Order: sequence, then C-alpha cells, then structure tokens
Amino acid sequence: KEKLLRSGKEYIRIFENSPGMNIILDKELKIVDCNRKFAEAVGLELEDILRRDIVDFLPETFKGKMRLLKKYLRFHNEASGEFALINRHNKNSIDVFLSAIKETDNTFIIMQDITTIKWMQTSLASYAEQLKKEMNHAKVADKMKSVFLANMSHEIRTPLTSIIGFSTLLKETPLSSTQLDYLHKISNSGEHLLKIINDIIDLSKIEAGKLDIEIEDVNLVKVFNEIHDMMYPKVFKKNIQLTLELEDTFKNNFLRLDGFRLKQVFINLVNNSIKFTDYGHVALKAALRGDEVHFIVEDTGIGIPADKQDRVFEAFVQAEETLSRKYEGTGLGLAISKNLVELMGGKIRLISKENQGTTITLVFGLHILGTEFPDSLKSLSVINERALGFSTPLYTSEPDEDKIFEPTVTTTLPDSYPVLLIGEDNDSVYILLDFILKKNNIRAVRGKDGEEILELYHQYSTSLKATLLDMNLPKIDGITLAKKIRAASDTIKIIGFSAYQYEEIKPKIGNILDGYIKKPFKINEVYDILKKFL
Repeated sequence: KEKLLRSGKEYIRIFENSPGMNIILDKELKIVDCNRKFAEAVGLELEDILRRDIVDFLPETFKGKMRLLKKYLRFHNEASGEFALINRHNKNSIDVFLSAIKETDNTFIIMQDITTIKWMQTSLASYAEQLKKEMNHAKVADKMKSVFLANMSHEIRTPLTSIIGFSTLLKETPLSSTQLDYLHKISNSGEHLLKIINDIIDLSKIEAGKLDIEIEDVNLVKVFNEIHDMMYPKVFKKNIQLTLELEDTFKNNFLRLDGFRLKQVFINLVNNSIKFTDYGHVALKAALRGDEVHFIVEDTGIGIPADKQDRVFEAFVQAEETLSRKYEGTGLGLAISKNLVELMGGKIRLISKENQGTTITLVFGLHILGTEFPDSLKSLSVINERALGFSTPLYTSEPDEDKIFEPTVTTTLPDSYPVLLIGEDNDSVYILLDFILKKNNIRAVRGKDGEEILELYHQYSTSLKATLLDMNLPKIDGITLAKKIRAASDTIKIIGFSAYQYEEIKPKIGNILDGYIKKPFKINEVYDILKKFL
C-alpha cells in the first residue's frame, strides 16, 4: 500500500512538473485531468477545463484534424501530429507537437511547445523563398547584362571596323603631314576605344565565371616575335630599350597554355611598363627557376608606392588617382591579367620601388612544358631569334606600316574573276570590304539579309568560291544561314564575320566555318583569308 502511495505521488509530481503540457482523457475522450502548464497555455482554471472536449481549446483550423485523430484513436493505441492551442483569455495561440497514448480506460496526451521551432522554420522558409527570388532576379540581371554587353560589343565594333579600316586605307593616299597626323590620331583613338571595350567584356566574363581557357600547344618564340612587332613603334616613340630574352628550353619546346590569353597578358603587362617608363628599358623574359616556369616583365619606370601595391590588381584602380589624368587607361589591364594567369593555373607576383621600377613575375609549374618542336620549327625559331635579336637595341627607324597586296585595280572586274558572296547589312563595312576585294581582283556580290543571301547563293552557286557572312544578319541570322549553305554544298568556303569572339560562336555553329574574321578587322587579316581561299 505504501509503495502504491509513493508511486502515485511520484506520478502526480512528474505529471504536474514535466515541461510539457499534459492532459488525461476518459473513454469518451473528455478531459479528466491536466497539469499546470496546460492550464496556463489555454488561460483557464482547472475546474473550467475538466469534462471539456480538447477540440474546444484548438483554433478553428485544427478542429477538423483533431476530430480525425480522435477517430483514429478508437482503433489504434498511439497517434501524433502538429496542432495549436488557443489561449481563451488573450486569444494568442501556440504551436504544439502532440503525442497520444491510449491505455485501457484513459488516453494520455503530452504536448510540447514548438512555437519557436515553427517560427524559425517559417522564417527560414521565407528567407529561402526570398533568396530564391533574389537569385532568380540576379540570374535575369546577369543574363540581361550579358545580352547588353554582347549587343554593345557588336554595335560598337561594327562602326569601329569602318573607322579603323578606312583610316588604314587613307594612309596609302597622298596626304599632307598634318592630314596624316590627324589620321593617326583617328586610328589610334579607334584602337584605344576597342581595347576598352575588350577589357570591359573580358572583366564581365571573368566576374560571371564564363571566360573559358583553351589549353593548346604554344610556340613562345612566335609569341615573343609578335610582342616585339606590336611594341616596337611604342618603344621607338619613347626612345626606350625593349629587351626580349628566352632560355633555350623555350626555343625548343611547346608550352601547354592558352596561347591567346597568354599573349593578352604579355601585351597588357609590357604595354603597361612602356606606358609608365620614360627612360631606361622594358624587358620580357622567360626562364626556368627550379621547378617553376617564370615569365618576367620588368621596367625602369615610375614604380608603385609600397602602400598602393596591394590594390593595383583590383579593377579600375591605378596606383595614384592623379596618374589616371597623366597616363590614359581604365585600370583594368592588371586585374584582367591576374585573373587570366590564375585561370591558367599560375600565380602573379609584384615587386616595385617608387621611382626605380617594377617587376611582375608570372609563375607556372613545370607541367606547362610540352612536347619538343619538330625540326622544321626549330630552324624557323632560330631565324626568328636572329631577326628579333632577343636583346633589342634602341630603335633608330620607324617600323614599316602594314602593307596591302595591291594588284592592278579595275572598277568593273571581268566575269572570269572569282566571286565572293558577302552577307553584311552595314553599308560602311561593305564599302570597305568591296574596296579591299577590288584591289585584289575579286568580285563582290552583296546581300543585306539572310533571305537575300540565300537567293544570291542559288543564283551564283556555279561561280562562287566562298562566302563571307556576318553572324548577326537580319531575317535569317548568319549561323542558320551558314548551316543552310553547308547543307547545300560541302565545297564552298564559308567565312564567318562578326564582332563576337569565335569561342562564343563555335558552340552554336560547330565546325561549319572554314575561317573567321573578328570585327573590327585589320586589312591584312582580310587579305590573308582571301589569299587562302580565293
């Protein structure tokens, strides 16, 4: 008897003081007992709770669910679910998790307050939904930005094609020294604007993670020769020395890198060094250092203050704000170069002293060393090395301007001359192309949109050797048009022509194109294509 009494008292103590809200139902599922926690939750005294149906203490939205649970308990011994209790005094509600256990005569119900958990779940769900919306907005904004940049690139590159192209042609006509000076200024401004556009688009692709690296065999001798030819006029103008040095390993082996992007980095860094160097020298070197490959660009220029060196690889930043007034530039070159080097698996290091100069080192692992040159390429690299000097002295003469192949020009070309079908909707660009073609004894047939091009193709199919198609033609775009022409003929040469990078076109067009010219083009680029296919 004493044990039963002690057991009963223990039960009462646990029932009353447990952290949950406890109630006991009779066979009719009416409340016969409850603890203090439950009474506080519903805002009533014990006598006002007894013999009441539990449904009376639930919000309307949960009453139907409770009736279903009560029916379920008639045939089962356990049940559980999420419910809510309403306080009859202040009308507030709390969320609870209910567990019911049916014994012979009674059903015991334990309820745990999960209001905070539910609030957190709701808040997290709301936050997740908001985050999802913001991510969708960001994706839409990113897509709109990409479309805008692509359109901007195309719309600006097309007129630049005419500006730069006609400037090049005009240089070959009789001009006074003043007119020639003005023409150089027009051409240089066009090239500068083009570089700004390219930099902005590259940076946008890098930030969006959409700039792809294409690893290939790179002939570093050829790249260094191209850098020499490109930078020669600039060092001549400033009367500074340009030194290019290659260790023997690089004269005999390919490198496994993205050749286009590596050259872009070299151009950015060497051009930067020339810009900020008024006397002394600029050097570009390739060397093995232990288990690393180093590409080094050094100069004797103005240098970078120590407290500014951490920021020079940030976009739109120059070492001193006042420098942007003296030295033109957007401040994108170093930021883009750093990102390109890292995308290719390398690192970039900077050492600089104010008024003494700057050294930038690109560091790669030995894995970028590729296969050995074939014998024919080795002999070519020696010839180029001799021509380059690889320790270029101060230049004493102006570099030669680009020359255009100039056979006899006739206004109307005979029918026996090869025909090039041109798809170009911009009049200025077509006039420029037509002029180049006539100088090379090639007849041009032009269509301004895709439908017109198809008609002209069928009309001239027997005499056509090649077609030059703008990829952004109206009515039928150049990509679709190229596929239609290739389906009709596997012998005609199809040359793509666009302001877009070829890498952007290739996934859509595959291997249909025989050649590709990017706007704005240089006259010799068009000539090289004509010589190859016509």
